[in-house]
Amino acid sequence: MTLSARLAFWSGVLGALAGAARCDTVSFLSPTTTEQPFGSFYGQSASDDGPERSLPHFISGTGVFAGNPYAPAAQLPFYGDSGSALLLPSGFWFHSGGPSQTALLMEIAGWRDGNTLGWYNTANSADFGVIFQGSDQANPSNSDFTTTPVLRSFQPSTDWGLWLLPNYQAPITASAIAQDGMLSLQHPEQFGLFRDDTQDLYYIGVEDTLVGRDFAGGDRDYNDMIFSLKNTPQVPEPSTVLLLGTVVLGLGLLRLRAH
Repeated sequence: MTLSARLAFWSGVLGALAGAARCDTVSFLSPTTTEQPFGSFYGQSASDDGPERSLPHFISGTGVFAGNPYAPAAQLPFYGDSGSALLLPSGFWFHSGGPSQTALLMEIAGWRDGNTLGWYNTANSADFGVIFQGSDQANPSNSDFTTTPVLRSFQPSTDWGLWLLPNYQAPITASAIAQDGMLSLQHPEQFGLFRDDTQDLYYIGVEDTLVGRDFAGGDRDYNDMIFSLKNTPQVPEPSTVLLLGTVVLGLGLLRLRAH
């Protein structure tokens, strides 16, 4: 193999490793749940709340969200199951190596004063936390689409899912979440999950009325609660770090020999 060919080979390996090391901190029950193109999102673009105010409009910064500085204003991919006729995602959960940062960006919901969102430990349902509650409101009303983000930092378990208690006024307990909560592992169709690869950032929209796998419920605009999420990735295994370092060193030596 010539020196230039070896350089090309190691550059390819390094690129593949860099891609594999992307901070993708979400997992799905089905291996066929992958990133799907923006235009094929399983929610409907219309909304019972009015025209041009669904989650895809917020993501693309169009409709009533045009000019909103907190909308990503891009056609981001979303997670959907290619094995599902409706591209509904399979159950999902996240992995964290440290604190997670989130920002509540929009709520267009009749139950906005009572909706509560939180995280739960997938290995121990008694371990949970509240992220946003009804008093946390990013926009002044359902007809005002300006955003004042509500910022939160929380420390979840290593493996954790999301839960939503819609219009819930009673004390929040583990049994209430298990009985009445919409959980991302059991009810993933309640969540619209988009990803900004350039920032390792997720944008998530929520339906607070049960949708169901047959898509018979809710208005499927996923704007009842819209928030961003950034997780601290877990520290890579030492063997992965060693391999990446070896590749970088080998590539550097080859370039030195080329000169």
